[in-house]
This record gives sequence, C-alpha cells and structure tokens, in this order.
Amino acid sequence: MYGSSSASVVTGMMLNTPSDVALVAGELNTIDRPAPVQRKVHFSPRERQIVRFIVEGCSNQEIANRMGLRLQTVKNHLSRVYRKVGVPNRVQLAVFAVGNGLSEPAAH
Repeated sequence: MYGSSSASVVTGMMLNTPSDVALVAGELNTIDRPAPVQRKVHFSPRERQIVRFIVEGCSNQEIANRMGLRLQTVKNHLSRVYRKVGVPNRVQLAVFAVGNGLSEPAAH
C-alpha cells in the first residue's frame, strides 16, 4: 500500500529535506480514497436555501435572521434535511452538498 519513503515515516525515520517531504506527500496522494457519495435527494426550495447557507458556514441563528424565520423553524428544517440525506450533522451535510453540486451561494 505504501511506498518505501512512506514506510520509512511509518517506521519512525526522519524526513531530513524538503525533497523527502515532497516524496512522501506524493505517495500519500496516491492512496485510494472513497469517492464522494452522490445520490439524488429532493429538497424543497426552502430546504435547498438552508443547505446553501450551511455550506456558507452560517449558524442556525444567522439562517433564521437572513430568511426571516424563527430559530426553531430552521432547526426543524435542518432535522428533516439530515434525515433525507442520512447525515448526523451540518459538517457532513456540507460535504454532501458540495459533493452533489448544491454549493452555489444562497439567495439572501
């Protein structure tokens, strides 16, 4: 799985030069990573807007303020979105949204 320089790092050998670091970094970039999960999920226009605000890094309160909603309404929408997507939190929702092309800026 790992090349010889990566194996050296794993076994505790030091990286002494920038070229050593570059060599290991290049090998680590070749490790197979799972592809982002892409699936079709239907969101209402309001849910889609909330997802976009999440991608922008907005808090629930900021979303509520921007959309003219109560905080509890935003929380209810997010709970529904989490269930639809199958994720437990906003970070994983943002990763899902970016991986599925839902990351364009929200309308303010």
